[in-house]
Amino acid sequence: MKNILVIGATGFIGKHLIQKLSQKNYKISCLVRETSKKEDIAYLKKMKVKLLLGDLNSPNTLGNICRGIDGVFYLAGGGDVASLSKQDFKKLESYNLTTLQNFLDSIKKLKKIVFFSSISAMGVQVGNVIDENTLCIPKIPHEQCKFQAEKLIKKYSKTKGYSFSILRPSIVYGEYGFGDSFNMIKMLNKGYFFMPGNGNNTTPWVYVDNVVDAAVLLMENGKNQEYIINHKESISFNKIINLVSKTLNKKVIIFHIPVFILKPLVFLHEKISLAMGKSPILNLYRLKSMTSDRIYSINKIEDIGYKEKLNFEKGILKTISWYKKNGYL
Repeated sequence: MKNILVIGATGFIGKHLIQKLSQKNYKISCLVRETSKKEDIAYLKKMKVKLLLGDLNSPNTLGNICRGIDGVFYLAGGGDVASLSKQDFKKLESYNLTTLQNFLDSIKKLKKIVFFSSISAMGVQVGNVIDENTLCIPKIPHEQCKFQAEKLIKKYSKTKGYSFSILRPSIVYGEYGFGDSFNMIKMLNKGYFFMPGNGNNTTPWVYVDNVVDAAVLLMENGKNQEYIINHKESISFNKIINLVSKTLNKKVIIFHIPVFILKPLVFLHEKISLAMGKSPILNLYRLKSMTSDRIYSINKIEDIGYKEKLNFEKGILKTISWYKKNGYL
């Protein structure tokens, strides 16, 4: 696989993937939109990649973008995991499924796709160690869209003739990331944190460079299967908070809010929000995921040669150092 196309290169994980690929002997092309941010385009030009202009929402702009391409890393998609309203569900479908189908329809010839999915495609499952043989039970819109996207990848592989690997990362953190993990770090940096439950539950996190290492490995060695990527060590919510606080060099006051108090409040907030046609900021399903043990095995991807380079302690150190250096903390 020498000629690589990256779709979603301007995003959080995409930036790290471009860095990784540029260090190897790949010829890299990236699909970008006319509306892409100038700083993102400047970043890609600095990486000396070839820019292809197109928009996944407009099939007529795609042409045969895979001409001369051996493998594709597909990172487009995403959306708010808290989306529950019908309107937000439609947005998620458009963002994750319609765009993916437009791309798959454009393929004429291709050897391999590495598709970035999520453990969300499996639904929130607690109690047992979760691996790729665990039955998927997606319930909320975000989970359902991720699962349906995986099914599209498999379906089109039969007619388009490409092979594929589906990567399911857990909660990804790292440099350039400004999602939930960054918001948590910012709050801890202020010296306090509101934690649902007692914090003893295992929470699945993974450093972004580990994710791209896994993706590059799958491009070369992955089969037509799904692969979970998570930190090798199971980490409790309390340990995450303690390690982040230690790295920040902050004494943090933790306010533990019992789940039995949160549940009726979240239930009421969810019902009122949905009645108004809006997605709640926090819903009961997400509260369950935040306060339950969720343990994921990475044995399958280790079996094809994956080795974790950075554990959580080292990954969060690099992440916080970057935030500080760039003025975000």
